[in-house]
Amino acid sequence: MKRILQSVTLRWVLMLLVILGSSPGLLAQSRTVTGTVKSGDELLPGVTVLEKGTANGSVTDGDGKFTLSVDQNATLIFSFVGMRPLEVVVGDQTSIEVNLEADVTQLSEVVVVGYGTVKKQDLTGAAAQVGNEQITKRATTGTLEALQGQVAGVDISNTTGRAGAGFSIQIRGVQSLAGGTMGMPGSQPLYVVDGVIVPDGIDFLNPQDIERVDILKDASSTAIYGSRGAYGVVLVTTKGGTSQKEKAVISYDGYVGVRATARMPKFMDGTKWWNWRQDSFISDAFVRGQPIPANPGFVNISPNSTELQRRLDEQDYTDWPSLVTQNGMQANHFISLSGRGDKMGYTFGIGYQSEEGNVINDSYKRYNFKASIDHSLNEHWSGGMSVNLSLAQHNTGSPNVMVEGFRMSPIASQ
Repeated sequence: MKRILQSVTLRWVLMLLVILGSSPGLLAQSRTVTGTVKSGDELLPGVTVLEKGTANGSVTDGDGKFTLSVDQNATLIFSFVGMRPLEVVVGDQTSIEVNLEADVTQLSEVVVVGYGTVKKQDLTGAAAQVGNEQITKRATTGTLEALQGQVAGVDISNTTGRAGAGFSIQIRGVQSLAGGTMGMPGSQPLYVVDGVIVPDGIDFLNPQDIERVDILKDASSTAIYGSRGAYGVVLVTTKGGTSQKEKAVISYDGYVGVRATARMPKFMDGTKWWNWRQDSFISDAFVRGQPIPANPGFVNISPNSTELQRRLDEQDYTDWPSLVTQNGMQANHFISLSGRGDKMGYTFGIGYQSEEGNVINDSYKRYNFKASIDHSLNEHWSGGMSVNLSLAQHNTGSPNVMVEGFRMSPIASQ
């Protein structure tokens, strides 16, 4: 009986050795690993340290340090909000120092609104952005004109078509019956250029100098600016020193275009107009039951006017619409010098815009000067200066020249 028990015990020992020999992982030893987690030169508390494939983990303390008992073949995963996850193989290490990098892709979760920032999920209203490329490709002399048709829910119009004329912008439709300034509706948005509120609009800016335009609608416009942003907010960011990434660069942006009249009505020439005049007096006499005049075209005109008769006989007519309209020219030129050093970025620009309208004696010229300097004192402090000067010359001519020119009789002389 004793021999049988010894045989069974020996058999179980041999089986246990075979199992341990075929499973080297069971013989693996654990070790205690310590370490420090940083981001640049700053220690990061609250970083999650997890052994890959297990639930074994730890969190760094206030000094960015951690202690964890892991397998010698383990891989540690370091993760923190706003940082890129990092995997480190332990191997023979007992002390590990990790440096996490910021996850720049998460910057898209922040939206700039007015003077502050909010998270995208907290932006309760609608916002739209138009970049420099979309603005400059329209080849216009006005910023609002370049935004036409670019943003949904924003109506931008110009009722006169004259050179240098201002534009009216409506965000989400007309919201007020009160009259505004310069003949425009009262529901005009609030304009903010580089963080400064401008009460007279943004017509003074050169489109080539604009980096982007943000349009805030609905609740987002009143969240920062209160009742002043009730009709929406137009945020304009011009090119500044902070956006420069290269050394000194000289650039030129410009274009030259032609303004031609479109959809002009078809006017009567002198012969058709004179026939229409005669028919009008004949019809009037017929309706009133009166005798038809012998020479209906000369009613209310001296019947002995030899000059009028000569013009009719010789067809000496005047094309008044052609005399008061013309093909205009428009141009925009902008030269800038920009660059960035170790701590300072700068942008200097000079712009010239000219526009010749489709009505005679209608022209517009504007000169722009831009200077922007940004200097970083250290990691926490920076300073800068931005100057934007504009000088405009506007010749409007007669405000009624087109109406009078279209109404003028072709038999009248210049």
